[in-house]
Amino acid sequence: MRSLLVALPGLGCVAMMVGMMWFMSRGSKRDRDASPGAPPPNSGAQISDLRAEVDRLRAELRAEQRESDPIP
Repeated sequence: MRSLLVALPGLGCVAMMVGMMWFMSRGSKRDRDASPGAPPPNSGAQISDLRAEVDRLRAELRAEQRESDPIP
């Protein structure tokens, strides 16, 4: 009985490691099922919004650069 109590923590550790490996492998299979290359559903609208914001920021930067340049 004493030898069983000595071995119990080691067996518990091994069992927990096996269980965690099993849970992690199940999670990665679920992630693999979703196609990573597919764009999100509203990506077209988001891309156009981001492009408009980039254009606005570029125009703002050009205006600031014109104001800071000395007039010859």
